[in-house]
Amino acid sequence: ACGGATSFCPAGSASPSTVRSGYYTKPETGNTRASEALCEQGYYCTGGVRAKCKQGYYGADTGKTTDTCTGACDIAGFLCPAGSTKKTEQSCGEGQTNPAEWYCPAGAAVRSKVSAGHYSTPLSSPQSQRSGQTACEDGFICSLGIRSAKIAFTGPGELCTVRDTSTGASLHDYVGEVAVSERSVAA
Repeated sequence: ACGGATSFCPAGSASPSTVRSGYYTKPETGNTRASEALCEQGYYCTGGVRAKCKQGYYGADTGKTTDTCTGACDIAGFLCPAGSTKKTEQSCGEGQTNPAEWYCPAGAAVRSKVSAGHYSTPLSSPQSQRSGQTACEDGFICSLGIRSAKIAFTGPGELCTVRDTSTGASLHDYVGEVAVSERSVAA
């Protein structure tokens, strides 16, 4: 008889066939299975049952037989939900209201929220692909994972030149009060 996921009975067959390794039986519900199918990317198949690659792992190949599929997602700034097909399946801050507020170290299965008084790093990465956090330094204000420079004026209406701290290049001249964040000075 053709019962369960481990065997299938094609139309007109006299006896059941055993599902091959890396394949699952179809249809996936019920006791009578009529065919088998190669396990797709993002899935693994064992005992004729198909399941998503586990969170933190990806399945770039077909026919995988373990829940770790092709391997671990070990790219900093990215994470892999269950069923991922590549190491860079999802940017860490993707879909978040404030993407810089989140970071994902290499190998992270879930995103981490930036602690109060910290900002996400490295600043050279897009805000949605940050992989760490650093405590806010003197002369800066940090909120929602973003570091903003404090600018002090000695009196109203003074001219202030905002400079890129790494190159010294003048970015903008302001008169009055201003708050400069990585968003407003990004190249």
